[in-house]
Amino acid sequence: MITNNFLEKSSEKQTHKTFKQITYEPIPLLADALTTSKIAKILEILDDEQWHTLGEIQQKMKLNKNQVEQIVTFLKKYNFIMVDETNREIKIEEIVRKFLTKKLLHKSL
Repeated sequence: MITNNFLEKSSEKQTHKTFKQITYEPIPLLADALTTSKIAKILEILDDEQWHTLGEIQQKMKLNKNQVEQIVTFLKKYNFIMVDETNREIKIEEIVRKFLTKKLLHKSL
């Protein structure tokens, strides 16, 4: 369940999980390919290394506030993004951006 303050600070540092752990962990949000596609599109938006407001993401993706919050919560949980809680902005983690860029380069070869 998403709370009003979905960007609550965690008292513990989230540890990195392998892709296999993420994939097999039961997450209702990722139940369909359409949601996975939305996550990929949000990561594409964030690939410019700039901060983006949640409202901007919501508008660009044509999603409702709850959908954006669920996806952002997932991305934050697995350290795909950085969150500026004061300004309610998100930015892709550099290591994730590099990983995605490297994967795309290998696909095009």
